[in-house]
Amino acid sequence: MSMSFQFSSASFRLPAGEVFLNAFHHGVAIDRGGLIRILRHRAEDAGVGMHIGVDADALALSSEYDVVVAADGVSSQTRERLGDELGATVSVGRGQFIWCGSDTELPGTTFMPVRTDDGVFVVHAYPYAEGKSTWVVETDDHALARAGLGADVYPRGESDEKSLAYLSHAFSDLLGGSPLLGNASRWAHFRTVRCQRWSHGNVVLLGDAVATAHPSLGSGTKLAMEGAIALSVAMEHSDGSPDAVAQELHSYEAGRRGAVDRLQWRAMQSKIWWESFPYRMDGSPERVAVSFMSRGGAVGLDDLRRTDPELVRGAAAAYADVVSDQVPPSVPDEWILGQAAVGNQSTRIVDDLADLDEIATLTVDFDDAWGERATELIEQLRGSASHASGVVVVTGDAGRPALVHRLAFGERVRLELGLPVAIVLDRNLLADGIDALVAGRVDMLHPIAPATELERVLAQ
Repeated sequence: MSMSFQFSSASFRLPAGEVFLNAFHHGVAIDRGGLIRILRHRAEDAGVGMHIGVDADALALSSEYDVVVAADGVSSQTRERLGDELGATVSVGRGQFIWCGSDTELPGTTFMPVRTDDGVFVVHAYPYAEGKSTWVVETDDHALARAGLGADVYPRGESDEKSLAYLSHAFSDLLGGSPLLGNASRWAHFRTVRCQRWSHGNVVLLGDAVATAHPSLGSGTKLAMEGAIALSVAMEHSDGSPDAVAQELHSYEAGRRGAVDRLQWRAMQSKIWWESFPYRMDGSPERVAVSFMSRGGAVGLDDLRRTDPELVRGAAAAYADVVSDQVPPSVPDEWILGQAAVGNQSTRIVDDLADLDEIATLTVDFDDAWGERATELIEQLRGSASHASGVVVVTGDAGRPALVHRLAFGERVRLELGLPVAIVLDRNLLADGIDALVAGRVDMLHPIAPATELERVLAQ
């Protein structure tokens, strides 16, 4: 059976201009209906009996079958019933999003904000077949309330046509006059699902039922299918006995847990970045693109130098406030660090914090730069925003995940309060700090020697 995939690069369209990302590693999409047909045919070839449109109770079936796989989605009834046994948690995002489509074939993956009279709406859209594109639009509760959208209740399967009409008008330039199309489309807060255990007895959860990833990462279907493949491999030689099934389900989870946890962590950083996107919409498109690509720590300037050197050069020019011709083609780290900073610093490296006119030194011990604890610190700083010559120093625990969190908080300080930020980081993570300079997260770096092994042991 043939498959039809759509490959695309990406572009950011911001009020300040447009930038294309050749380094997007070419997003790949497929018509969901086509994918389902492929999977159904594969199941038929394997001799699987399918009962479409029939409700099934995983727990009731567990007494009849060796193994029951519950892939019943983000609103999983199986997870609800086994919540305590699985250690399930569901956290709700701040923003709201709506899935829809169009008969407009976009040239590639497109990120574009629109400011209406009610607020900012941001679209992440991509082509998935000839003449067709998927649209994910995000906004906040306040914008929806002002627009009078999102509060209506619709019968199962129906779309929020009022919102589709509103968004069709808002994004009319990108749509070329075509309307957005619904498919049970309505606003929702994204729910991040995590489970401490993925199975109970001979019932195992799969896909969104057990772990979700924010759609901005584009990995939800990948996560589910890779899980299904790993589960199949783990059960390949099962004799169906309870002891064997328990061991195989344990092996399946142990083998997949690390990859899923890493992807969910990256997805959380991406979700936080998208929820705060309106603060970036008037920035340099190149720097916003670098900020987007490096938001989860998986892609940095070293990667972008290889895949999209012109993007790096444009972002570096905006960072240094010069024209691109004044930026060395390879944009070396030395050049980035040698650009004039703020206050009395001649470079972006601060050797001694005592040399700074500090507004405050803040310790970031949270993982959400736009959460309640972060907001408390922002409010404490708000009265200092007029001290343009002062610097906010942000410190925290060693390790890369903690650094990613405080770099995100540093970006919030810069975006929301306009205050310069110096970040404290381990010297062996200096590359992440250099990425953050160009992306607009911080202004200066204060590298310190990494802790010794003895110090790490004593800290535990």
